[in-house]
Amino acid sequence: STNNGATFIRSTYFTGIRISSWYYNDRNPGQLIMVDATIRNRIHVSNDLGQTFTANNLKFRPSKFVYCPKNQNSNYVVSYDFLAQKLYFSDNAAKVWRLIDDRVLSYYWSTPELDRHEHRIYYEYFTSDNGTNFVTIRYYDIESHVIAVFDPTMPSSLPRNLVIFKNYIMTLVSSRNSTDGHFDLYVSCNRSRFQMAQFPLKLSNRRFHVITTKTDEVIISVNHHANLTNLYNSDASGKYYTLAVSDIYAASELVASLGYSFFAFDDVVSMPGTYIVSKVIQKSNNPFVRPRMASMITFNKGGSWHRIKPPSKDRFGNPIDCQDPCSLHFDVLNGDFATEADLYSHSSTPGLVIGLGNYGTELSSINRAVYISNDGGYTWTQASPNYRIYTALNHGSIILASGKGIQRSNVKVSYSCNSGQTFTDIQVTNLTLNTLHLSPAQPDGNTLSAMLFSHDIVSGWVFASMYFGSILPRQCNANDYYMWNPTDPYDKEKCLLGAKYSYQMRKNNSCCYNPRQYVRPTIIKSCPCTPEDFQCNYGFEIQEDGTCAAVQIRRDSCAKGSATFSAVAYRKMPGNMCQGGIEQQYLTPRTYWCNTLAIKSDEGLIYGLAIGVPIAFLILAILIYIKMRGCRNSIYYQANSAVVAPSKLDEEKD
Repeated sequence: STNNGATFIRSTYFTGIRISSWYYNDRNPGQLIMVDATIRNRIHVSNDLGQTFTANNLKFRPSKFVYCPKNQNSNYVVSYDFLAQKLYFSDNAAKVWRLIDDRVLSYYWSTPELDRHEHRIYYEYFTSDNGTNFVTIRYYDIESHVIAVFDPTMPSSLPRNLVIFKNYIMTLVSSRNSTDGHFDLYVSCNRSRFQMAQFPLKLSNRRFHVITTKTDEVIISVNHHANLTNLYNSDASGKYYTLAVSDIYAASELVASLGYSFFAFDDVVSMPGTYIVSKVIQKSNNPFVRPRMASMITFNKGGSWHRIKPPSKDRFGNPIDCQDPCSLHFDVLNGDFATEADLYSHSSTPGLVIGLGNYGTELSSINRAVYISNDGGYTWTQASPNYRIYTALNHGSIILASGKGIQRSNVKVSYSCNSGQTFTDIQVTNLTLNTLHLSPAQPDGNTLSAMLFSHDIVSGWVFASMYFGSILPRQCNANDYYMWNPTDPYDKEKCLLGAKYSYQMRKNNSCCYNPRQYVRPTIIKSCPCTPEDFQCNYGFEIQEDGTCAAVQIRRDSCAKGSATFSAVAYRKMPGNMCQGGIEQQYLTPRTYWCNTLAIKSDEGLIYGLAIGVPIAFLILAILIYIKMRGCRNSIYYQANSAVVAPSKLDEEKD
């Protein structure tokens, strides 16, 4: 199909040929590789979007293919033979293959636009010594065909823990003084030598879940003990970490021992700096029972956390009696397991958030309904309790929702063209289908087409292509827009991440559509810096009065016998755009006594209002599952992708 699934043309090439899996180049979708299910070392390659294919018999059994992520190198592709643990490379679109190395456990292409070595493949080389399994990190240079150890000074790391994203490389090393299997995280920034990551708490580190961000930092959740999971963010080097928020709901020790990872966090990408987490308020002694949790929201990347305010009225206009500590809760979860309904937000629809939740003193599966916010999560309206899948089209002009599961003889989709104030039902089919997923036909946020994915026991997979252009009567004009100025509702200066934002928005009651080439006008102006724009630096901890006090950590000057050390207590939140104000005061180094950690000379530093410790991270849509051999502890990595994740069965097979 080349028209968003409206019609399909069957390929005569595959008559009598079964396919086990297929891969495509997301930088050049015309390049496809189909893996033969009968002859497992045979692939079928197309370079013209499936119009023609060529069969190629390989000298190895491929488990996975990964195209080079750079546009100009679209013919570069690597393949991995899982059974033989061998890595292969092709520079002519999968026609001829070269063996890179054997004993390979995991591998990564160099990072486009960020890696100064644009033609490298990094990988783990496995070896064993006296019964101990470990790996060294090697790289293969495509142009020179040279294989070398990335950092010869690096201690041997644990198998299947290599993580590469942006300008960072991470791996795990057995703790030097550990007798119970705990690990240290090692980080390389800008492809420099590895350094051991420094965390402020004197707790053992057992599991790490890495998250990518738009800013130069590393965000990571660390499981310590008794299922205590904290979130930390780093400086630009990825070496020094500060505590962002503690006791977030995450995978239990039992679940983690099976090689799975998840934690309760969602990035509201439609509102800058806004995140929702599920914070544990009472632990459970039963590993099969979830703890009691409450949803918390931040509008300043974790500078301060608040309970979510419920709507004052339900969908029928009746008052909702929900006073503090009663609040609104959403079951957010990212990783290997999914909740009943995900939280929806998209960068193309500023302010729009849709989620399945409940109001009360804690998160519950009882009395759930869909709630919609048009101001980034500050105020909400209640919609139907029957919706479980939802999305938005055309920069939010259309909101779609439907039930999830069996719909008997009447599959319906509801739509709203007034920002969720009212919904209208349309019948998609009179078949009985198990509806599973609803999404835009294209990922750019401007399309008016949507796809409803369903399953039927007899017919198999069934999906409907829906076009909503005929429902909206006209194209929007200048009178249908206004400028919206989002703010952190708890910020006294009414700024958002140190800036004032202004978005062009369609009026709620204007049922019109944005033109195909619509680009939303956006204005961003910096604000003067205030205490809310800063967080405690590494080696400092937030106090009750809002100041950052030095804590006991290793400091090089003190270790060398000096009586004092110099340090900056604060750092600006990642992504914060404030300028001037108290910026110079907060970023000026101060001198402290080594023995008492007291300030020797503050020289006019004025401590202001209470600040929080931000969490500041961006989760992008898909988990790369990395399974440890002979060890329950590992790194998990949340990475950006435009491709649907393979099933767990496929990952085990590969």
